[in-house]
Amino acid sequence: MTRTPKVIGEIAPLNAQRAPDAEAIVDGTRRLSWEELWQRTTRLRGALANELSVAPGDRVAYLGRSCLEAFELCHAVPGLGALHVPLNERLAEAELARIMAVTTPRALIHDEAAAALAARLSDPAGVPRIGLRTPATYDYDELLRRAPETTPPSEVDPLDAASICFTSGTTGVPKGVIMRHGAQLAFAAIETELEPIGQAARHLFARPMAVAPGHRLAAWHGLNAGATILMPRFEPAEFFRVVENEHITNVLLAPTMLRMLLDEGNRGEHDLSSLQAIVYGGAPMPDDLLAEVLAFFSCRIVQGYGSSEAGQVLCLSDEDHRTGHLDTHGRPVAGVELQIRDSAGQQVPSGDVGELHVRSPQLAAGYWRDPERSAAVFVDGWYHTGDLAAREADGRYRVVGRASDLIITGGFNVVPREVEQVIASHAAVREVAVFGVKDRTWGEAVHAAVVLELEAAVTAEELIEHCRAHLASFKKPRRIDFLDALPLTTAGKIDKMSLAKRSAGAAVGPPEPAGRQGTSPGGTA
Repeated sequence: MTRTPKVIGEIAPLNAQRAPDAEAIVDGTRRLSWEELWQRTTRLRGALANELSVAPGDRVAYLGRSCLEAFELCHAVPGLGALHVPLNERLAEAELARIMAVTTPRALIHDEAAAALAARLSDPAGVPRIGLRTPATYDYDELLRRAPETTPPSEVDPLDAASICFTSGTTGVPKGVIMRHGAQLAFAAIETELEPIGQAARHLFARPMAVAPGHRLAAWHGLNAGATILMPRFEPAEFFRVVENEHITNVLLAPTMLRMLLDEGNRGEHDLSSLQAIVYGGAPMPDDLLAEVLAFFSCRIVQGYGSSEAGQVLCLSDEDHRTGHLDTHGRPVAGVELQIRDSAGQQVPSGDVGELHVRSPQLAAGYWRDPERSAAVFVDGWYHTGDLAAREADGRYRVVGRASDLIITGGFNVVPREVEQVIASHAAVREVAVFGVKDRTWGEAVHAAVVLELEAAVTAEELIEHCRAHLASFKKPRRIDFLDALPLTTAGKIDKMSLAKRSAGAAVGPPEPAGRQGTSPGGTA
Protein backbone atom coordinates (compact mmCIF):
# COMPACT_ATOMS: atom_id res chain seq x y z
CA MET A 1 0.00 0.00 0.00
CA THR A 2 1.41 3.41 -1.03
CA ARG A 3 2.09 5.70 1.91
CA THR A 4 0.29 9.04 1.83
CA PRO A 5 2.46 12.10 2.50
CA LYS A 6 1.62 14.07 5.62
CA VAL A 7 3.82 17.11 4.94
CA ILE A 8 5.11 18.82 1.77
CA GLY A 9 8.66 17.52 2.18
CA GLU A 10 7.50 13.89 1.88
CA ILE A 11 5.96 14.31 -1.59
CA ALA A 12 9.08 14.31 -3.76
CA PRO A 13 10.85 11.34 -2.08
CA LEU A 14 7.68 9.23 -2.11
CA ASN A 15 7.09 9.99 -5.80
CA ALA A 16 10.75 9.29 -6.55
CA GLN A 17 10.20 5.82 -5.07
CA ARG A 18 6.97 4.94 -6.86
CA ALA A 19 7.48 6.74 -10.20
CA PRO A 20 11.17 7.74 -10.47
CA ASP A 21 11.19 8.22 -14.25
CA ALA A 22 7.80 9.94 -14.55
CA GLU A 23 7.96 13.63 -15.41
CA ALA A 24 7.50 15.94 -12.46
CA ILE A 25 8.02 19.37 -14.02
CA VAL A 26 8.17 20.82 -17.53
CA ASP A 27 9.42 24.36 -18.05
CA GLY A 28 9.76 24.96 -21.78
CA THR A 29 12.57 22.68 -22.95
CA ARG A 30 13.65 21.86 -19.37
CA ARG A 31 12.21 18.66 -17.89
CA LEU A 32 12.79 16.87 -14.60
CA SER A 33 11.67 13.42 -13.50
CA TRP A 34 10.54 12.83 -9.93
CA GLU A 35 13.90 11.22 -9.17
CA GLU A 36 15.74 14.25 -10.56
CA LEU A 37 13.46 16.65 -8.72
CA TRP A 38 14.07 14.82 -5.44
CA GLN A 39 17.84 14.93 -5.97
CA ARG A 40 17.79 18.67 -6.75
CA THR A 41 15.44 19.60 -3.90
CA THR A 42 17.61 17.58 -1.49
CA ARG A 43 20.64 19.60 -2.60
CA LEU A 44 18.64 22.84 -2.43
CA ARG A 45 17.60 22.14 1.16
CA GLY A 46 21.22 21.48 2.02
CA ALA A 47 22.39 24.67 0.30
CA LEU A 48 19.82 26.83 2.06
CA ALA A 49 20.60 25.27 5.45
CA ASN A 50 24.40 25.17 5.18
CA GLU A 51 25.25 28.35 3.28
CA LEU A 52 22.41 30.68 4.29
CA SER A 53 21.62 29.19 7.72
CA VAL A 54 17.93 28.74 6.87
CA ALA A 55 16.31 26.99 9.83
CA PRO A 56 12.78 25.81 10.67
CA GLY A 57 10.47 28.80 11.00
CA ASP A 58 12.61 31.07 8.80
CA ARG A 59 11.18 32.64 5.65
CA VAL A 60 12.55 32.33 2.12
CA ALA A 61 11.10 34.66 -0.53
CA TYR A 62 10.89 34.27 -4.30
CA LEU A 63 10.36 37.07 -6.85
CA GLY A 64 9.91 36.18 -10.51
CA ARG A 65 7.90 34.24 -13.02
CA SER A 66 6.81 30.63 -12.75
CA CYS A 67 9.80 28.46 -13.60
CA LEU A 68 11.45 25.16 -12.76
CA GLU A 69 13.43 26.65 -9.88
CA ALA A 70 10.31 28.26 -8.39
CA PHE A 71 8.67 24.82 -8.42
CA GLU A 72 11.72 23.35 -6.66
CA LEU A 73 11.37 25.98 -3.95
CA CYS A 74 7.75 24.88 -3.40
CA HIS A 75 9.13 21.50 -2.31
CA ALA A 76 12.48 22.40 -0.74
CA VAL A 77 11.64 25.34 1.53
CA PRO A 78 8.71 23.67 3.38
CA GLY A 79 10.85 20.51 3.48
CA LEU A 80 13.28 22.45 5.69
CA GLY A 81 10.48 23.48 8.02
CA ALA A 82 10.87 27.02 6.69
CA LEU A 83 8.11 29.16 5.16
CA HIS A 84 7.98 29.76 1.42
CA VAL A 85 7.01 33.38 0.52
CA PRO A 86 6.39 33.87 -3.23
CA LEU A 87 6.13 37.59 -4.00
CA ASN A 88 3.66 38.85 -6.57
CA GLU A 89 5.63 40.89 -9.10
CA ARG A 90 2.46 42.76 -10.06
CA LEU A 91 2.20 44.41 -6.63
CA ALA A 92 3.50 47.93 -6.24
CA GLU A 93 7.08 48.20 -5.01
CA ALA A 94 5.89 49.85 -1.80
CA GLU A 95 3.60 46.87 -1.13
CA LEU A 96 6.44 44.42 -1.77
CA ALA A 97 8.69 46.42 0.54
CA ARG A 98 6.09 46.12 3.32
CA ILE A 99 5.88 42.36 2.77
CA MET A 100 9.68 42.05 2.95
CA ALA A 101 9.69 44.12 6.15
CA VAL A 102 7.02 42.04 7.88
CA THR A 103 8.37 38.63 6.82
CA THR A 104 12.11 39.40 7.26
CA PRO A 105 13.19 36.63 4.87
CA ARG A 106 16.49 34.83 5.32
CA ALA A 107 17.04 34.99 1.53
CA LEU A 108 15.41 36.34 -1.62
CA ILE A 109 15.59 34.23 -4.79
CA HIS A 110 14.85 36.05 -8.05
CA ASP A 111 15.04 35.68 -11.82
CA GLU A 112 16.75 38.02 -14.28
CA ALA A 113 13.66 40.11 -15.02
CA ALA A 114 13.21 40.89 -11.32
CA ALA A 115 16.89 41.51 -10.55
CA ALA A 116 16.76 45.31 -10.23
CA LEU A 117 13.59 45.25 -8.12
CA ALA A 118 14.99 42.46 -5.94
CA ALA A 119 18.11 44.53 -5.27
CA ARG A 120 16.06 47.54 -4.20
CA LEU A 121 13.94 45.36 -1.90
CA SER A 122 16.74 43.37 -0.31
CA ASP A 123 19.74 45.68 -0.10
CA PRO A 124 18.42 48.10 2.61
CA ALA A 125 17.77 45.15 4.94
CA GLY A 126 20.91 43.26 3.95
CA VAL A 127 18.94 40.23 2.76
CA PRO A 128 21.18 37.98 0.59
CA ARG A 129 19.93 37.40 -2.94
CA ILE A 130 20.11 34.16 -4.93
CA GLY A 131 20.04 34.80 -8.67
CA LEU A 132 18.57 32.54 -11.36
CA ARG A 133 20.96 33.04 -14.28
CA THR A 134 21.65 36.60 -13.15
CA PRO A 135 24.32 38.17 -10.88
CA ALA A 136 23.44 38.22 -7.17
CA THR A 137 24.95 37.46 -3.78
CA TYR A 138 24.74 33.76 -4.65
CA ASP A 139 24.20 31.88 -7.89
CA TYR A 140 21.40 29.29 -7.66
CA ASP A 141 23.08 26.65 -9.84
CA GLU A 142 26.41 27.07 -8.10
CA LEU A 143 24.75 26.61 -4.70
CA LEU A 144 23.27 23.32 -5.90
CA ARG A 145 26.64 22.16 -7.27
CA ARG A 146 28.36 22.82 -3.92
CA ALA A 147 25.57 21.32 -1.79
CA PRO A 148 25.76 17.83 -0.26
CA GLU A 149 24.02 15.04 -2.15
CA THR A 150 22.06 14.04 0.94
CA THR A 151 20.46 16.28 3.54
CA PRO A 152 18.72 14.85 6.62
CA PRO A 153 14.98 15.66 6.60
CA SER A 154 13.67 18.25 9.04
CA GLU A 155 11.12 17.40 11.69
CA VAL A 156 7.91 18.97 10.37
CA ASP A 157 4.36 18.57 11.69
CA PRO A 158 1.20 18.78 9.51
CA LEU A 159 0.08 21.75 11.62
CA ASP A 160 3.29 23.65 10.88
CA ALA A 161 3.23 26.55 8.40
CA ALA A 162 4.45 25.78 4.87
CA SER A 163 4.01 29.15 3.16
CA ILE A 164 2.64 32.67 3.48
CA CYS A 165 0.26 33.79 0.73
CA PHE A 166 -0.19 37.54 0.48
CA THR A 167 -3.57 38.54 -0.91
CA SER A 168 -3.97 41.14 -3.64
CA GLY A 169 -5.00 43.79 -1.14
CA THR A 170 -8.34 44.94 -2.61
CA THR A 171 -9.45 45.86 0.93
CA GLY A 172 -6.22 47.55 1.97
CA VAL A 173 -2.72 46.32 2.82
CA PRO A 174 -2.15 42.74 1.55
CA LYS A 175 -2.80 40.09 4.22
CA GLY A 176 -0.33 37.24 4.76
CA VAL A 177 -2.37 34.03 4.88
CA ILE A 178 -0.45 31.31 6.77
CA MET A 179 -0.89 28.00 4.94
CA ARG A 180 -0.20 24.76 6.82
CA HIS A 181 1.33 21.54 5.47
CA GLY A 182 -1.71 19.45 6.41
CA ALA A 183 -4.13 21.99 4.96
CA GLN A 184 -2.27 21.92 1.63
CA LEU A 185 -2.49 18.14 1.47
CA ALA A 186 -6.17 18.18 2.49
CA PHE A 187 -6.78 20.56 -0.44
CA ALA A 188 -4.81 18.23 -2.75
CA ALA A 189 -6.95 15.26 -1.73
CA ILE A 190 -10.12 17.21 -2.52
CA GLU A 191 -8.83 18.26 -5.94
CA THR A 192 -7.99 14.64 -6.71
CA GLU A 193 -11.67 13.86 -6.20
CA LEU A 194 -12.80 16.78 -8.38
CA GLU A 195 -10.31 15.91 -11.13
CA PRO A 196 -10.13 12.07 -10.97
CA ILE A 197 -7.22 11.66 -13.37
CA GLY A 198 -4.64 9.90 -11.21
CA GLN A 199 -0.94 9.33 -11.76
CA ALA A 200 -1.07 10.10 -15.50
CA ALA A 201 -2.23 13.67 -14.84
CA ARG A 202 -0.42 16.43 -16.74
CA HIS A 203 -1.45 19.66 -15.05
CA LEU A 204 -1.05 22.95 -16.89
CA PHE A 205 -0.25 25.73 -14.45
CA ALA A 206 -0.93 29.13 -15.99
CA ARG A 207 -1.16 31.33 -12.88
CA PRO A 208 1.45 33.33 -10.93
CA MET A 209 3.27 31.41 -8.21
CA ALA A 210 2.27 34.03 -5.64
CA VAL A 211 -1.50 33.41 -5.78
CA ALA A 212 -3.12 30.69 -3.64
CA PRO A 213 -3.06 27.93 -6.34
CA GLY A 214 0.70 28.48 -6.65
CA HIS A 215 1.16 27.89 -2.92
CA ARG A 216 -0.81 24.66 -3.20
CA LEU A 217 1.07 23.52 -6.30
CA ALA A 218 3.51 21.08 -4.69
CA ALA A 219 0.79 19.16 -2.86
CA TRP A 220 -1.95 19.52 -5.46
CA HIS A 221 0.05 18.31 -8.47
CA GLY A 222 2.34 16.02 -6.51
CA LEU A 223 -0.08 13.93 -4.47
CA ASN A 224 -0.46 11.36 -7.27
CA ALA A 225 2.93 11.86 -8.94
CA GLY A 226 1.44 13.94 -11.72
CA ALA A 227 3.43 16.28 -13.96
CA THR A 228 3.27 20.08 -13.81
CA ILE A 229 3.67 21.97 -17.08
CA LEU A 230 4.39 25.66 -16.49
CA MET A 231 3.23 28.66 -18.52
CA PRO A 232 5.27 31.65 -17.27
CA ARG A 233 2.68 33.99 -18.77
CA PHE A 234 -0.85 33.17 -19.92
CA GLU A 235 -1.31 33.71 -23.66
CA PRO A 236 -4.32 32.17 -25.47
CA ALA A 237 -2.46 31.00 -28.59
CA GLU A 238 0.30 29.48 -26.46
CA PHE A 239 -2.29 27.77 -24.25
CA PHE A 240 -3.76 25.82 -27.16
CA ARG A 241 -0.30 24.92 -28.45
CA VAL A 242 0.85 23.65 -25.04
CA VAL A 243 -2.34 21.63 -24.45
CA GLU A 244 -1.82 19.84 -27.76
CA ASN A 245 1.95 19.33 -27.59
CA GLU A 246 2.18 18.41 -23.90
CA HIS A 247 -1.03 16.33 -23.81
CA ILE A 248 -2.45 18.39 -20.95
CA THR A 249 -5.14 16.62 -18.91
CA ASN A 250 -6.38 19.36 -16.59
CA VAL A 251 -6.08 23.07 -15.85
CA LEU A 252 -7.38 25.73 -13.46
CA LEU A 253 -8.55 28.94 -15.15
CA ALA A 254 -10.30 32.17 -14.24
CA PRO A 255 -13.38 33.27 -16.23
CA THR A 256 -11.35 36.10 -17.78
CA MET A 257 -8.85 33.55 -19.10
CA LEU A 258 -11.64 31.44 -20.57
CA ARG A 259 -13.01 34.51 -22.34
CA MET A 260 -9.57 35.15 -23.83
CA LEU A 261 -9.38 31.54 -25.03
CA LEU A 262 -12.76 31.72 -26.74
CA ASP A 263 -11.73 34.99 -28.41
CA GLU A 264 -8.55 33.40 -29.80
CA GLY A 265 -8.91 33.18 -33.57
CA ASN A 266 -6.96 29.92 -34.03
CA ARG A 267 -8.54 27.99 -31.18
CA GLY A 268 -10.07 25.35 -33.45
CA GLU A 269 -6.80 24.39 -35.10
CA HIS A 270 -5.42 22.40 -32.16
CA ASP A 271 -6.04 18.89 -30.85
CA LEU A 272 -7.53 19.21 -27.34
CA SER A 273 -8.50 15.55 -26.96
CA SER A 274 -6.12 15.01 -24.02
CA LEU A 275 -7.93 17.64 -21.93
CA GLN A 276 -10.07 15.88 -19.32
CA ALA A 277 -11.03 18.63 -16.89
CA ILE A 278 -11.19 22.41 -16.63
CA VAL A 279 -11.76 23.85 -13.16
CA TYR A 280 -12.70 27.52 -13.03
CA GLY A 281 -13.20 29.99 -10.21
CA GLY A 282 -11.88 33.15 -8.60
CA ALA A 283 -14.54 35.45 -10.08
CA PRO A 284 -18.19 35.31 -11.22
CA MET A 285 -18.82 33.41 -14.46
CA PRO A 286 -21.21 35.24 -16.85
CA ASP A 287 -23.99 32.99 -18.15
CA ASP A 288 -23.25 33.66 -21.82
CA LEU A 289 -19.55 32.89 -21.36
CA LEU A 290 -20.33 29.63 -19.58
CA ALA A 291 -22.64 28.60 -22.41
CA GLU A 292 -19.82 29.18 -24.90
CA VAL A 293 -17.35 27.24 -22.72
CA LEU A 294 -19.70 24.25 -22.48
CA ALA A 295 -20.26 24.32 -26.25
CA PHE A 296 -16.56 24.53 -27.15
CA PHE A 297 -14.84 22.23 -24.62
CA SER A 298 -15.88 18.58 -24.52
CA CYS A 299 -14.01 17.83 -21.25
CA ARG A 300 -15.36 17.93 -17.69
CA ILE A 301 -16.20 21.48 -16.54
CA VAL A 302 -16.10 22.05 -12.78
CA GLN A 303 -16.60 25.24 -10.78
CA GLY A 304 -14.68 25.63 -7.55
CA TYR A 305 -15.52 28.19 -4.89
CA GLY A 306 -12.99 28.84 -2.15
CA SER A 307 -10.35 31.25 -0.89
CA SER A 308 -6.76 31.53 0.24
CA GLU A 309 -7.93 31.15 3.83
CA ALA A 310 -10.42 28.31 3.37
CA GLY A 311 -9.15 26.24 0.44
CA GLN A 312 -11.81 24.47 -1.64
CA VAL A 313 -15.28 24.96 -0.15
CA LEU A 314 -17.97 24.35 -2.78
CA CYS A 315 -18.04 22.43 -6.04
CA LEU A 316 -20.43 22.68 -8.97
CA SER A 317 -19.85 19.38 -10.73
CA ASP A 318 -19.65 18.62 -14.41
CA GLU A 319 -23.02 16.88 -14.14
CA ASP A 320 -24.49 20.07 -12.64
CA HIS A 321 -23.16 21.99 -15.65
CA ARG A 322 -24.46 19.54 -18.23
CA THR A 323 -27.91 19.27 -16.63
CA GLY A 324 -28.40 23.01 -16.21
CA HIS A 325 -28.09 23.29 -12.41
CA LEU A 326 -26.17 26.53 -12.71
CA ASP A 327 -28.03 28.87 -10.38
CA THR A 328 -25.86 27.96 -7.36
CA HIS A 329 -22.19 27.34 -6.52
CA GLY A 330 -22.82 23.69 -5.72
CA ARG A 331 -22.40 21.55 -2.64
CA PRO A 332 -19.70 21.47 0.05
CA VAL A 333 -16.70 19.29 -0.77
CA ALA A 334 -15.73 16.42 1.54
CA GLY A 335 -14.69 17.45 5.03
CA VAL A 336 -16.17 20.95 4.83
CA GLU A 337 -18.84 22.18 7.28
CA LEU A 338 -20.81 25.33 6.47
CA GLN A 339 -23.10 27.67 8.37
CA ILE A 340 -24.97 30.79 7.22
CA ARG A 341 -25.19 33.34 10.04
CA ASP A 342 -26.75 36.75 10.50
CA SER A 343 -24.98 39.80 11.90
CA ALA A 344 -25.71 38.58 15.45
CA GLY A 345 -23.95 35.27 14.77
CA GLN A 346 -27.15 33.20 14.63
CA GLN A 347 -27.80 30.66 11.88
CA VAL A 348 -30.46 31.72 9.39
CA PRO A 349 -33.12 29.51 7.77
CA SER A 350 -32.60 27.95 4.33
CA GLY A 351 -33.13 30.51 1.59
CA ASP A 352 -32.13 33.49 3.73
CA VAL A 353 -28.94 35.39 2.98
CA GLY A 354 -26.24 35.71 5.61
CA GLU A 355 -22.48 35.47 6.02
CA LEU A 356 -20.90 32.14 5.08
CA HIS A 357 -18.81 30.46 7.80
CA VAL A 358 -16.49 27.52 7.06
CA ARG A 359 -14.86 24.80 9.14
CA SER A 360 -12.53 22.28 7.48
CA PRO A 361 -9.04 20.69 7.60
CA GLN A 362 -8.03 23.08 4.82
CA LEU A 363 -8.24 26.25 6.92
CA ALA A 364 -5.28 28.60 7.20
CA ALA A 365 -3.61 29.19 10.55
CA GLY A 366 -4.38 32.94 10.47
CA TYR A 367 -2.62 36.04 9.16
CA TRP A 368 1.11 36.57 9.50
CA ARG A 369 1.94 38.80 12.47
CA ASP A 370 -1.60 40.17 12.53
CA PRO A 371 -3.28 38.70 15.63
CA GLU A 372 -6.10 41.24 15.67
CA ARG A 373 -7.25 40.50 12.13
CA SER A 374 -6.75 36.77 12.66
CA ALA A 375 -8.91 36.80 15.80
CA ALA A 376 -11.66 38.65 13.93
CA VAL A 377 -12.15 36.04 11.21
CA PHE A 378 -10.81 32.76 12.68
CA VAL A 379 -13.10 32.11 15.64
CA ASP A 380 -13.54 28.79 17.50
CA GLY A 381 -12.32 26.78 14.52
CA TRP A 382 -14.57 28.61 12.03
CA TYR A 383 -13.48 30.99 9.29
CA HIS A 384 -15.78 33.99 8.72
CA THR A 385 -15.53 34.36 4.94
CA GLY A 386 -17.12 37.78 4.54
CA ASP A 387 -19.16 36.31 1.66
CA LEU A 388 -22.93 36.59 1.54
CA ALA A 389 -24.63 33.31 0.72
CA ALA A 390 -27.82 31.28 1.09
CA ARG A 391 -28.43 27.56 1.48
CA GLU A 392 -31.01 26.16 -0.91
CA ALA A 393 -33.52 23.47 0.10
CA ASP A 394 -31.63 20.82 -1.91
CA GLY A 395 -28.39 21.39 0.00
CA ARG A 396 -26.68 23.53 -2.62
CA TYR A 397 -25.27 26.94 -1.71
CA ARG A 398 -25.58 30.21 -3.60
CA VAL A 399 -22.92 32.87 -3.02
CA VAL A 400 -24.32 36.29 -3.85
CA GLY A 401 -21.38 38.60 -3.11
CA ARG A 402 -19.06 40.05 -0.51
CA ALA A 403 -20.49 41.51 2.66
CA SER A 404 -18.05 44.37 2.14
CA ASP A 405 -19.46 44.89 -1.38
CA LEU A 406 -23.03 45.22 -0.11
CA ILE A 407 -24.46 48.57 -1.21
CA ILE A 408 -26.85 50.31 1.19
CA THR A 409 -28.70 52.98 -0.76
CA GLY A 410 -31.48 54.97 0.89
CA GLY A 411 -31.68 52.32 3.63
CA PHE A 412 -32.14 49.44 1.16
CA ASN A 413 -29.61 46.63 0.62
CA VAL A 414 -28.37 45.92 -2.90
CA VAL A 415 -26.26 42.83 -3.66
CA PRO A 416 -24.03 43.76 -6.65
CA ARG A 417 -24.09 40.25 -8.12
CA GLU A 418 -27.86 40.43 -8.64
CA VAL A 419 -27.56 43.65 -10.63
CA GLU A 420 -24.56 42.32 -12.56
CA GLN A 421 -26.54 39.29 -13.71
CA VAL A 422 -29.30 41.48 -15.09
CA ILE A 423 -26.96 43.84 -16.92
CA ALA A 424 -24.94 40.90 -18.28
CA SER A 425 -28.10 39.43 -19.79
CA HIS A 426 -28.27 42.34 -22.27
CA ALA A 427 -26.98 41.26 -25.67
CA ALA A 428 -24.65 44.27 -26.01
CA VAL A 429 -22.82 43.63 -22.74
CA ARG A 430 -19.68 41.54 -22.56
CA GLU A 431 -18.52 42.22 -18.98
CA VAL A 432 -19.94 44.17 -16.07
CA ALA A 433 -19.05 45.12 -12.50
CA VAL A 434 -21.43 46.80 -10.04
CA PHE A 435 -20.19 48.72 -7.00
CA GLY A 436 -21.20 51.39 -4.51
CA VAL A 437 -20.08 55.02 -4.51
CA LYS A 438 -20.65 57.47 -1.65
CA ASP A 439 -23.64 59.74 -2.26
CA ARG A 440 -24.81 62.78 -0.25
CA THR A 441 -28.49 61.97 -0.66
CA TRP A 442 -28.65 58.18 -0.62
CA GLY A 443 -25.59 57.30 1.49
CA GLU A 444 -24.37 55.11 -1.35
CA ALA A 445 -25.33 55.02 -5.00
CA VAL A 446 -25.30 52.00 -7.28
CA HIS A 447 -22.80 52.42 -10.11
CA ALA A 448 -21.75 50.01 -12.88
CA ALA A 449 -18.83 49.63 -15.26
CA VAL A 450 -19.55 47.90 -18.54
CA VAL A 451 -17.47 46.48 -21.39
CA LEU A 452 -19.48 46.13 -24.58
CA GLU A 453 -19.32 43.40 -27.18
CA LEU A 454 -17.35 44.38 -30.28
CA GLU A 455 -19.35 46.74 -32.50
CA ALA A 456 -22.27 46.72 -30.03
CA ALA A 457 -24.17 49.93 -29.37
CA VAL A 458 -26.18 50.74 -26.27
CA THR A 459 -26.65 53.79 -24.05
CA ALA A 460 -26.60 54.01 -20.29
CA GLU A 461 -30.31 54.85 -20.32
CA GLU A 462 -31.11 51.70 -22.28
CA LEU A 463 -29.21 49.53 -19.82
CA ILE A 464 -30.87 51.24 -16.87
CA GLU A 465 -34.30 50.64 -18.41
CA HIS A 466 -33.27 47.02 -18.88
CA CYS A 467 -32.56 46.89 -15.13
CA ARG A 468 -35.84 48.63 -14.31
CA ALA A 469 -37.73 45.82 -16.08
CA HIS A 470 -36.12 43.13 -13.91
CA LEU A 471 -35.22 44.78 -10.60
CA ALA A 472 -36.64 47.01 -7.92
CA SER A 473 -36.09 50.66 -8.79
CA PHE A 474 -33.58 51.25 -5.95
CA LYS A 475 -31.31 48.49 -7.36
CA LYS A 476 -30.78 50.00 -10.79
CA PRO A 477 -27.49 51.88 -11.39
CA ARG A 478 -27.49 55.65 -11.14
CA ARG A 479 -24.40 55.79 -13.30
CA ILE A 480 -22.80 53.53 -15.91
CA ASP A 481 -19.18 53.84 -17.07
CA PHE A 482 -18.27 52.34 -20.45
CA LEU A 483 -14.71 50.95 -20.50
CA ASP A 484 -12.48 49.05 -22.87
CA ALA A 485 -11.63 46.55 -20.13
CA LEU A 486 -12.33 46.06 -16.44
CA PRO A 487 -9.28 46.55 -14.19
CA LEU A 488 -8.05 43.42 -12.43
CA THR A 489 -6.26 42.84 -9.15
CA THR A 490 -3.01 40.90 -9.06
CA ALA A 491 -5.09 37.77 -8.38
CA GLY A 492 -7.08 38.27 -11.60
CA LYS A 493 -10.27 39.48 -9.91
CA ILE A 494 -12.16 42.63 -10.90
CA ASP A 495 -10.77 45.56 -8.95
CA LYS A 496 -13.96 47.23 -7.72
CA MET A 497 -12.06 49.57 -5.44
CA SER A 498 -10.35 51.27 -8.36
CA LEU A 499 -13.62 51.33 -10.32
CA ALA A 500 -15.38 53.08 -7.43
CA LYS A 501 -12.59 55.67 -7.16
CA ARG A 502 -12.69 56.27 -10.91
CA SER A 503 -16.47 56.59 -11.04
CA ALA A 504 -16.63 58.86 -7.99
CA GLY A 505 -14.06 61.20 -9.52
CA ALA A 506 -15.52 61.34 -13.03
CA ALA A 507 -17.49 64.38 -14.11
CA VAL A 508 -21.11 63.67 -14.92
CA GLY A 509 -21.96 64.63 -18.46
CA PRO A 510 -24.51 63.77 -21.11
CA PRO A 511 -24.88 60.07 -21.96
CA GLU A 512 -22.73 58.69 -24.75
CA PRO A 513 -24.28 56.37 -27.31
CA ALA A 514 -22.44 53.49 -28.98
CA GLY A 515 -19.12 53.71 -27.20
CA ARG A 516 -16.47 51.34 -25.92
CA GLN A 517 -15.07 54.00 -23.62
CA GLY A 518 -16.77 56.80 -21.80
CA THR A 519 -18.97 57.66 -18.87
CA SER A 520 -22.71 58.06 -18.76
CA PRO A 521 -24.92 59.03 -15.82
CA GLY A 522 -27.98 56.98 -15.17
CA GLY A 523 -30.92 58.75 -13.53
CA THR A 524 -32.07 58.63 -9.91
CA ALA A 525 -32.59 55.92 -7.33
